[in-house]
Amino acid sequence: MSAYRILASALVCLCSAVALVSQPASAATPGLTLDYARTLEQSSMVFVPYEGQNRGPVYYTQYTQVPTGTSSVGTLRRIIVNLRPSAHIQELYIPFVNQHGIIDVSASPLPAHGECQPTQGIKDLLSFMPANYQPTILTAGYPVACSLSLYFPVEYEAAVRDYIGTRPVIVLDATVPLCEPTSPRLSVNAINEALRTAGVLQVSQTGVWTGNYWDLLYESVRLTQTRPQLFVTQDPREGWQVYMQLFQLDAVAETATMSSADAQQSIYMCIPKPLHIRFGQEVMP
Repeated sequence: MSAYRILASALVCLCSAVALVSQPASAATPGLTLDYARTLEQSSMVFVPYEGQNRGPVYYTQYTQVPTGTSSVGTLRRIIVNLRPSAHIQELYIPFVNQHGIIDVSASPLPAHGECQPTQGIKDLLSFMPANYQPTILTAGYPVACSLSLYFPVEYEAAVRDYIGTRPVIVLDATVPLCEPTSPRLSVNAINEALRTAGVLQVSQTGVWTGNYWDLLYESVRLTQTRPQLFVTQDPREGWQVYMQLFQLDAVAETATMSSADAQQSIYMCIPKPLHIRFGQEVMP
């Protein structure tokens, strides 16, 4: 291998190692991109639409526990406690989606981004119940985050309802990986044009970009040093890796090819702004 190729390989390995560590997670549905620049936050609701659409997930930062009526199971009584978004209980959700023309895709933060558990307090209150009747988290349908099933003897109903009315019985802990609305966009075309000027890439009449793989490696890494602003990230090597992943490589012909569709992309380079959703965290004495 020539010294030129060795240098190119060394540079690409260095950049890849840094960039791989830095790639953020995403809350987007596969095949769809969230448009963080159009994020709406209002009354404990956070809406992030998909690009080019008014569809997207609505997340909630405040919840309220709502018990059902009491049912009988043999000699026992049962209550289910639902963790509902406060915005629904306060009748703020419908005006919010109507005002902004939102199509809610009904995405729950659970189980992908967190979990629910019974509080230690409610487990202690009902610790005498048999194992099959201990407080148990149930899967819930949107917009309810989760539900808690409680069994107890009939004489405990007043105590259980009093506990539910005065203290949390569910702990919700979720973190949704969102991005700052001001996250920069990487212009693929701007980088392509810079490399075409350098004689590395050529573009066909159909908009397909091609070039020698080794030349592309060397000159694109060099571009992160001479024109780092093209890669928009604080560390240009992160933007560089995202850019390079758009190429299809032919190891035999030593060529790199980018489709016309990829060449037209403007890619979000996420500045993480995770959405922390918490409910029922107990303060230890």
